[in-house]
Amino acid sequence: MKASSYFSDLVAAIQLPDDLRQAAQKAHTDLRALLENDDDLKQIVTTTFLQGSYKRHTGTKPAKGENADVDVVAVTTINRAQTAPGVALNTFKPFLEKHYKGRYRPQGRSWGITVGKIDLDLVPTSAPGQATQLILKEAASSKFFDELGVDGGVDLGRLQELRKAATPEKWRPDALWIPDREAKIWRETNPIAQIDATVDKNDATNGCYLGTVKLIKWWRRIAYAGKHPKGYPLEHITWMNCPDGIESLAEGFTRTAESVVRAYKADRATQRVPSLQDHGVRSHNVLARLSPEDFAAFFDEVVVVAKAARAALDEPDLEKSVRQWRAIFGPEFPETPKYSERKAVTSVVPGRFA
Repeated sequence: MKASSYFSDLVAAIQLPDDLRQAAQKAHTDLRALLENDDDLKQIVTTTFLQGSYKRHTGTKPAKGENADVDVVAVTTINRAQTAPGVALNTFKPFLEKHYKGRYRPQGRSWGITVGKIDLDLVPTSAPGQATQLILKEAASSKFFDELGVDGGVDLGRLQELRKAATPEKWRPDALWIPDREAKIWRETNPIAQIDATVDKNDATNGCYLGTVKLIKWWRRIAYAGKHPKGYPLEHITWMNCPDGIESLAEGFTRTAESVVRAYKADRATQRVPSLQDHGVRSHNVLARLSPEDFAAFFDEVVVVAKAARAALDEPDLEKSVRQWRAIFGPEFPETPKYSERKAVTSVVPGRFA
């Protein structure tokens, strides 16, 4: 059975709780304000925006003992042709010493900042082209880069307004470039295209895509022992395989898992990792860092859960179906109500009732 109310309760239980969401909002708002008003950086930081699962509303609550993650992109005027990646990243070190001393750390392509139970990733980019700068300014003024609504509806409207305001020539969500200090190169990324694709997909799936991603991520955390894929690669696999036109989360999870089995069966048989193009950066394979062994193990688990989900979806008895869904998603999936057995016959006291 679809058990829609049960799935709604599950998604509510596994998404970022209100206290963490409020803490995350304050942490990234404070960071962005500091960046845009810092005496040294305000000359090179043109705008800031959110990216990642927090922005796209595709994340789940962190595991016990872990922090919630928020990615903040700082668009700069740094010329990547003239500036080494390490130098670009170190441009932010005095700022971090001033405002986050003892709470920051270098990462491969960003600076990590810990604020309470929130881990912020500060990701600088090189100077984008004029077309992209215009889109970023229009997007920022329309609040497009603020938090995504729970059902995606708010951001869908903002995206449509932004597209309408921009001419087709201008609406080109060009790739940005981020510094990789370890590889000593600048890498392409396109968070605008990722947000764009997420909002469109959610609309095409009657608002079920965002919840489906959360279900996939939650199942992967509790049922799959392997480390990969996770994060955005797992989200992208879901985007590729979640069918348009679905009308429930149960259908979204089941049909996505079944699609993964069909789509990558040949890759599993030949011990290959599928090549999935990133949104807006066609040269980037989202699964490039996934090993054949990791993919094979993940695929085999999906085969099992696809069969189990289909059985739960097709089960006509609610109580049996719920038990099957709980076997997939764990105790966070609600149980059917339990009623105590009546041991006495109700008697009506004679008399007059007003």
